[in-house]
Amino acid sequence: FCWDRLSRPLQVVERRGKQSLEILDWSGLPLVEAERLWAERVDAERSQGFDLRELPLQRLVVVQWRDGVHRFCWSRHHILLDGWCSARLLAEFLQTYKAACDGQPLLAAVPPSFRNYVAWLEERGDPEDALEFFSRELAGFEEPTPLGGQTLPAAGATVTGRVDLSRQQTEDLLEVAKREEVTPGTLLQGAWALVLSRLGASRDVVFGVTVSGRPATLEGADEMIGLFINTLPLR
Repeated sequence: FCWDRLSRPLQVVERRGKQSLEILDWSGLPLVEAERLWAERVDAERSQGFDLRELPLQRLVVVQWRDGVHRFCWSRHHILLDGWCSARLLAEFLQTYKAACDGQPLLAAVPPSFRNYVAWLEERGDPEDALEFFSRELAGFEEPTPLGGQTLPAAGATVTGRVDLSRQQTEDLLEVAKREEVTPGTLLQGAWALVLSRLGASRDVVFGVTVSGRPATLEGADEMIGLFINTLPLR
């Protein structure tokens, strides 16, 4: 991905790709030692990151755990593809692998090219229309929502949190969503809006919502491999 001294970022697809595949054999190690090495390797993969200007932007590690059992670590930058197509890509790989093991030709349809989505984006309406829409929807909102008297972290900072729900709580939430005829995601967004409102002592809050970004008007969008997700502001 190139962006230095360019008016627009550019994704470059090399004719000959560069892969990073490492195959390890830990089948002779004690299980405790293998588990320790695996945890260290996964942490190292997370912390290593990627340079978007250098290939490859994904790394594959296959470890033979014991006879007939392997572990697989697939590290990639999210800019390559979203979670929607991760499952499709893995299914396609397993289908190819089975055909090779069985000595059979691969009978699989080639998914539509991501190029079609890029072309669809280029044919969208005037960007000024989108700018006018969001300027109107976000008019009057000037500052980040404070959390307990403190503003949100700077751009690029990472803050994580987790709430574990019991089976009963999950069932109750699903029942409320069904009764109100909304998705569970919409219900959780409403809850998050209330949390932000109380922490920031404001009835006017804005937060980001991730959307799949696969347009129903683009033929084959559900089958394409690539990055479609986008984060839109929800006020």
